[in-house]
Order: sequence, then C-alpha cells, then structure tokens
Amino acid sequence: MILLHGSGVNGNWMINPFLHFADKYKFIIVAPDSRQNMYWNIPKRASDPWTQDFYHIEACFQYVKKQANVSFDKRFITVNGNSRAGYAAGSFASRANSVAATSAIVMHSNILARQFGWRVFPILWSTGAKDPLYGPSVTNTNRAYFHHVRPEYKITSRTWDSSHSLNSRKEIDNICLWFVSPSTRLYPAPPLGSY
Repeated sequence: MILLHGSGVNGNWMINPFLHFADKYKFIIVAPDSRQNMYWNIPKRASDPWTQDFYHIEACFQYVKKQANVSFDKRFITVNGNSRAGYAAGSFASRANSVAATSAIVMHSNILARQFGWRVFPILWSTGAKDPLYGPSVTNTNRAYFHHVRPEYKITSRTWDSSHSLNSRKEIDNICLWFVSPSTRLYPAPPLGSY
C-alpha cells in the first residue's frame, strides 16, 4: 500500500494509523514524503509530464520492491491518498507503468477525471460525515461527475462518522479490508507472483 499524506504532514503521519492493520492484514506500507513536505505537486492533466513528486513516489516504491526480504502479490498494489493527496493517488496510480497499481483509495478528498491516465482499476472513496472540506455532499457530486466522464471505473463509496482526520479505526480497518479482499478486484490481474 502506497500511502500519500495530505498537506502539512509527512509520510510518518500516514503510517501510524495504518501500522496495526498492515500487520493484521499482512501488507507492506510505502509512505514517502512529498518533496515540498507541504503538498504533492500533481499534473493538472493526464497528458502533462510527470512531476518530481511522481518520480519520487515511483523511486520509493522501486527501492522497497528491490529489498531482499520483500515480496508481495502483484494483484494487490494500491495508491492511497488522504486529503489533497487523494488527487495524487488516482492520477499516479492510473499513469505509473512501473508500479502497476490494481486499485486506488481516496480518503477525505476528491479526484479529477482529467488527471487520470490509461490504467483502469477499482476505486474506494472514503469520507467522513462531519468532514468540513470533503464531506458527503461534496464527494457525492464529484463522484457522480467522475463516473459520468469515466464510467469504466468501479467506485465503492463509504461514509464514516468522522471528520477530516484519520482518527476512525473502523474506517481505516474497513479501507484495509477492502484493499486485501479479492472481491474488490474487478479487472484481470497480472499473473500471480512476487516482484
């Protein structure tokens, strides 16, 4: 699971809420810091060149992948972005050939169809009922438009009794369970094996 932090925090901030569940569900976390440590520099359109942040995410993933004690199932690679990083998660996952993401998770954020590339995968869209920035009315409108423009994506939507922060263990547990569940895989996966 590649975790992308929101504005004003860093990768360590994203690891803490997920650490218990990574152990519980047996997955690896890659949580890079954005190069500016305030926000991710995201291409405005799928046709725009990659940013230094996208090269950095890819390099971090490749570094972890090359470690001698690391192996994982190619069918379960997700890019998970919180807050403004939700935009980066979908854009990166749909364009990163060397990462070959099989899903994206957008937490307390929106995504823009124009930022998505060619790779199609299931998307989990998770928000808080009390989120002042990306609450249900905002995300429902954005999700409906995204589905209208890019209907090939299967979107699962969940709303939790939470605010904008990642303090709901139930939400994070559910996100992790969705990620590791074979039933979330709508599209043919790469052959089973480890990198």
